[in-house]
Amino acid sequence: MKVKTNKFMICIVLSMFFLLTCSSSDKNKASTNKPAVEPTTTDTAMTTEAPANKSCADCQKQADDSRYRAMPEDAAASSRPMTDEARERMAKEQEAQAAKDKENRILREAQLAAETRAAKDREAQEAKLRELNAAQEAEEARLAREAAEAEARKAREIELIKAQERAAKLAKEREDELAALARQAKAEREAKDREAMLAAEKERQLQQRAGEAKELALAKDREAREAKEREEAEAKERALMEELARQEKAERDRIAAEKEARLRAERLAAADRESAERLARLNREAAERMAKEQEASQERRDKEADLARAEREREEQRAKEREERLAREKAEMDAKRRAEELAKQQREAREKAALAEQEAKAARDKAEQDAMEREKLAAIQAEEARIREESAAREAQLAKEREESMARERALQADRDQAEKEARERAARELREKREREERERKERELQEKIQRERMLREQEAKKACQGCEKDSSLDNKVPRTQSMPDAKARAEATCIEGDCVNGKGILLFKDGNRYEGYFKDRKFHGQGTFYFYNGDIYTGEFKEDRFHVGEYKFANSDSYKGEFKNDLFDGRGTYISKYGEYRGSFAEGNMSGNGMLISSTDGKRYIGEFKNNIFHGNGNLSDKDGNTIYQGAWENGKPVNQ
Repeated sequence: MKVKTNKFMICIVLSMFFLLTCSSSDKNKASTNKPAVEPTTTDTAMTTEAPANKSCADCQKQADDSRYRAMPEDAAASSRPMTDEARERMAKEQEAQAAKDKENRILREAQLAAETRAAKDREAQEAKLRELNAAQEAEEARLAREAAEAEARKAREIELIKAQERAAKLAKEREDELAALARQAKAEREAKDREAMLAAEKERQLQQRAGEAKELALAKDREAREAKEREEAEAKERALMEELARQEKAERDRIAAEKEARLRAERLAAADRESAERLARLNREAAERMAKEQEASQERRDKEADLARAEREREEQRAKEREERLAREKAEMDAKRRAEELAKQQREAREKAALAEQEAKAARDKAEQDAMEREKLAAIQAEEARIREESAAREAQLAKEREESMARERALQADRDQAEKEARERAARELREKREREERERKERELQEKIQRERMLREQEAKKACQGCEKDSSLDNKVPRTQSMPDAKARAEATCIEGDCVNGKGILLFKDGNRYEGYFKDRKFHGQGTFYFYNGDIYTGEFKEDRFHVGEYKFANSDSYKGEFKNDLFDGRGTYISKYGEYRGSFAEGNMSGNGMLISSTDGKRYIGEFKNNIFHGNGNLSDKDGNTIYQGAWENGKPVNQ
């Protein structure tokens, strides 16, 4: 193709040359129609020197020869005037010589351009050969690299297996240590729980004594109030009797006055003879009245003295009441102080229990961190071994490449066609792999869409089946069950979409939409990982032999559990949080069983004690949000025993 291009370029250059020649001849013909000017020696030199300045040394020599040939044969007669024909002939010869020189120059330039293009073609051909050589060397390097990588991978797998065995051994030893620490911590927690129960019992007794003292003080206060009310009633009754006595005396006086007036009128009407007797009788009556008034005044003085005596008695009673009130306030303050001291002791006991729990948790966290650090150290050592192996493989590969470089150069010409064939095959293979990859991605997208549709259908069916399942209980003790782990059939149908799903870290996608991201051991979930269930539940934490071990399980309805597991169920110490409240304590087979604390988020009620199958069973204390005890004692099947 390049040779044909070069020939085409040469044809174009020759065509341009002929066109330029034709144009120069046309110009010469046009110049013959102009009046001739007698050339002088200087003019002739100038006309012949113009093309010479634009050509090489040979062209200059030819121009000088043509100038001398254009002159008349008789050099001595050059000073004579030339005829028109001679001048025209000289001009034509000069133009023909200039055109010939120009043609020679164009031919040389075309030849130079052709040589330059040929050199470029040779360079391009050599570059192509070098490119093919580089492609072949790259292919050989790739094959050697793949072989070295395969050997390094085998060595790395062997080292990784050894490291995993060592890590498993260390993890088992550490697990035994952690189990011993957990048993010790559990024994300590049980001892602290017993101490807390004893402290709670002591607190209850102190509260009972404080209640008795309070009731006694209240009884005394009631007696004092009753005595005061009786005294007030007696005083009111005495005042009422005095008022009735005063009214009765006034009535008697009025009746006596009316009777006296009637008698006086009768005596005045009877006769004047009785006036003296009546006067004497009036005097006697006046004296009697004066005596009666003196008696009444004496009675008033006696009553005033009685009132003063009663007022003194009331003052004494008020002073006595003030003393009793002060004594009662002092007793209440003492009882309050004792209750505060008891509450302080209870708070200290709770703080000690919380501190012990924090220490146990810190010990567990430290043990887990140590195990993770050992795993990281083992991984770093394995990575260093892999890097050393890769460095050795690269050095061996470089040595091999240096030894084979001379052989490749000798065999380059013979392998050129083979390299081109391999390049075509590689391009076809890459195209085929690209199509296969696109097809695989399309199938994966279709599978994901199908899984998403099935998940949405299952969620809709679950929502329809669970309409009206909400509970109105303010203290819901029900604990939901975790989702079941995939069985052997589901595991067989699952697809490893990333990483190493046998012994290492990878991502395993199940057909029903479940997904696991984490570490594997012998194709089982083992180590840190996260499992995403199709219904929205998520477990994050440690796996052991395809089972939940220690971690956090989040339900799709925002409920969560954080703690220990056994057979994929809540078992051991843990914390469960829901919209109804929070539980912290022991679990067994997915249920709240053992010692624990349950706090309601609706009304703030709190229960501290023993559980069995999610209900209150055993000794426990139920209190309101302010800490006031509602019931303390034994429970059976969620009901108080003594009620």
